[in-house]
Amino acid sequence: MMTARNTRRPSPLQRRVLIVLAALDAKHPGPVPTRNIERVLEMSGEAPVYGPNLRASCRRMEAAGWLRTLRAPNLQLAVELTSAGREVATPLLVAEQERQQAEQRSAAVMVLPLVRKAPSTDINTRVGDLLVQLDNVWYMSCRCDYVIRLDGTTCLQLWNSAGHLTRLSGDLAMGISGLTDNIRQSVVMPGETTDCLPPPARLLHELRESPEAFPLSASSYEDDTSTALADLLSRSGFTAAQTRELQLHRIRWPLMDEEEFERRFNSSQDNREE
Repeated sequence: MMTARNTRRPSPLQRRVLIVLAALDAKHPGPVPTRNIERVLEMSGEAPVYGPNLRASCRRMEAAGWLRTLRAPNLQLAVELTSAGREVATPLLVAEQERQQAEQRSAAVMVLPLVRKAPSTDINTRVGDLLVQLDNVWYMSCRCDYVIRLDGTTCLQLWNSAGHLTRLSGDLAMGISGLTDNIRQSVVMPGETTDCLPPPARLLHELRESPEAFPLSASSYEDDTSTALADLLSRSGFTAAQTRELQLHRIRWPLMDEEEFERRFNSSQDNREE
């Protein structure tokens, strides 16, 4: 029979303490001074934890059967996980590690090798910058990297000859899914056949090689996002022909049902009458 003692959920502070204890227990099993836990939580950059609150939380977890409290010879308080506490803490640690890994992957960028058609400009001379307009904003730039992150999002990295970096975030997806790890990896680290191609051409090459007729799937109707997507692709280095191919032949757009079509048709008619 399950009791309140082993079915209660840990509070946010208790979750943080259990995650720290599980991580330390995996490396060095044994009691951990509460003062050390307090330091680790302080270094995490989250909300500060005060000693009395931490010790009170540990006492509640001891009452729940998750912790065992001990006193060192110098009377310093220490705690360690019980078997029941380890069962609660381990999934929390795994979830936290996966969350941190996802954040790292979303922030990581891999810049494709730069292939220059002209001799390199000395970065200290600040000579060679070109005035370019992107999304109605002007930039001085001598180099542009088209970046595909590990999570599939994209951005442009503009460098000027002084070494200053401007990153223009974009999202190739715009509600479009289907970029697998293999496709992303092939674009970021191309083989001999596509190494000489620019990133947009590499991406289209990989999509053409996909066994599915439409490797990508959109979450919204084509009428709603095609214009915005075309503008984004253009700013990301796709030619007009590549943009048309991607939208017409590489994306599966959802079909509009009769009810939605009638609603939109009536709405357009009402706007015309006004």
